[in-house]
Amino acid sequence: MKFKKVTSFILSLIMAVSSLNMCLAKTQADDSSEIETVDVITSESAVVVYPVTGGNIYFNSSSGEIVNADGGIIEANIPSSINGHTVTAIGCYAFEDCAKLTTVKLPNTITEIKGVSMHSAMGIGAFSSCSALTSINIPDSVTSIGEQAFFNCGALTSINIPGSVTSIGDYAFNNCSSLTSINISDGVTSIGDYAFEDCSSLTSINIPGSVTSIGDSAFSYCSTLTTINVDENNKNYSSLDGVLYNKDKTTLIRVPIGKDIKEFTIPSSVTSIGDSAFSYCSALTSINIPNSVTSIGDSAFSYCSSLTSISIPNSVRTIENSAFSYCRALTNINIPISVRRIEKEAFSNCSSLTSITIPGGVASIETGTFRYCSALTSINISDGVTSIDRAFYGCSALTSIVIPGSVTSIDYYAFYDSCDKEKLTFYVKLGSYADGWAIKNGWKVSYDAPPTTTAPTTETSTQPTTTTVTSTQSITEKPTETTTKAVVTETGTETTTKKPASGGRGPSGGGGGSSAAAKTTTKAAETTTAKAEPKTEATTAKAEPSTTGKEATPNTIPEVKVAIGKDVISIDGKDYKMDASAYIQSESNSTLVPLRFVAVVLSGDDIENADNSKAIAWDAAAKQATVTKDNMKAVFAAGSNIVEVNGVKTAMENGVKAEIKDGRMYV
Repeated sequence: MKFKKVTSFILSLIMAVSSLNMCLAKTQADDSSEIETVDVITSESAVVVYPVTGGNIYFNSSSGEIVNADGGIIEANIPSSINGHTVTAIGCYAFEDCAKLTTVKLPNTITEIKGVSMHSAMGIGAFSSCSALTSINIPDSVTSIGEQAFFNCGALTSINIPGSVTSIGDYAFNNCSSLTSINISDGVTSIGDYAFEDCSSLTSINIPGSVTSIGDSAFSYCSTLTTINVDENNKNYSSLDGVLYNKDKTTLIRVPIGKDIKEFTIPSSVTSIGDSAFSYCSALTSINIPNSVTSIGDSAFSYCSSLTSISIPNSVRTIENSAFSYCRALTNINIPISVRRIEKEAFSNCSSLTSITIPGGVASIETGTFRYCSALTSINISDGVTSIDRAFYGCSALTSIVIPGSVTSIDYYAFYDSCDKEKLTFYVKLGSYADGWAIKNGWKVSYDAPPTTTAPTTETSTQPTTTTVTSTQSITEKPTETTTKAVVTETGTETTTKKPASGGRGPSGGGGGSSAAAKTTTKAAETTTAKAEPKTEATTAKAEPSTTGKEATPNTIPEVKVAIGKDVISIDGKDYKMDASAYIQSESNSTLVPLRFVAVVLSGDDIENADNSKAIAWDAAAKQATVTKDNMKAVFAAGSNIVEVNGVKTAMENGVKAEIKDGRMYV
């Protein structure tokens, strides 16, 4: 039994015993006698204990709400009035986690079934996580169904939403995995974000003419959903062959996952492919996008695991966050010169993608755009691109990348964990920002055009020109201030650039040269048909310390692997058991793990006993978790993307918000 329910129950007993005119209610009453109740007087209101099968429910006579219930109740037949006070609402937490509750009958005096915003707390609504609830009647007096009202009611098989209801809140029926039938009556005007997400047994849904608003991902992850039908009189939405569009079919909103389509042609009327429009369409192998389309929405094709190739027309200007993420079979994609913006994670984890050309109209390559594209071998960045963020993290097969002179900013981690530095060559313009950045950070560079073949065909073929370590000065922020002179080999001889042992800039990168302490010139024979001794000239100079004020080169970051839905995490090849499984947060499309395990790693506690860690403190009232290590204190709040470290507030990346799930906080 939850703490809040234990508290209210104990309070009821204490007040009942102390009042001479009160008595404990009977658990059952004869048909000929009234059910006895107990008034519990608090400083704010009068709470009445009302017995039902398996325990009690608690009624606030001042507000007219059922505010709580014992966790062991089995059935709840709620009357229209209790002690002369009309029952008008089911409160936010009323039946939360009543795991034995199978049936609820609501009176026609109820007008509202309340819920709690997912931004405030996860999994808390009037009937959330009532895992045995199979049926409930919603009377035609109800006008709204609140956020998370029936969240995670896994046994609920059908629901009838009367025409009196105008709004269905965010996450209202989310993860109702046994729900096979939903009747939404004419009168409902809004369906909230993620309202029916992950209803994995739902095969079809009808949208009445009254609906004016359908929230983001309202029907995502409904794995057996084959048809979304819209009433032809609806003024805002329409459907074609079971696919959901806006009224004039300029926006494709949702292709049901269960349609099991392999090929799809988007109508020529469409100008925008909506957020998550095709996400998790795992059978989709090809898509025909007309030249009327100008934008591809967030996660539009994410997790389309069979999609092998896609041609984006010249009309497209924007590719949003995670648009093609986890398209693991995608080997080729054409990004046209019309594209002006590619958002974060757009092609992340496309593990079969081998090459990519980024057009010059894209000013910035954002964080994670090609993260963990593990088969990517070559990248061609066109002139016009000005900045590269942490875009190619984990692209372990990279051998060549072309960076134009227009680039003036490269994040230190842009190519972190990308490959062996002996294998990847940066093709850059001599004296450019990219030239200095690559040399400073220990990468090989070439000033020739990249090779068009994978290997030389004759003995006289030459390798790409490469640089050696250069510079007698530390790097400055602006490439124009450097005095670096790159020294290159004249034929096939290659030398490897080494990372400076001291001085130089740290993680933010940048600059136009190197902090190395030596300058070396290597010459080879002028022909490749005869062997000649190379001539080497070397001078030694003391490197000036960096004055940029940036942080030092980072320590080695451990390799961490975690599988969605699994409670095992691998750190540097060693498996550890977490106290709960990892999962993907829908809003940020990021992987979340239990905060308790993170606290163990930070604190240095016994990683083998994560569930017993004392490094984390939980404040139930504030719904906050505090992690401490030495003089560091970090505070995470449920529903917030802000972490407060020693009083300084910082936003977590990618919009990640701390969440409470199954009694644990995840980050």
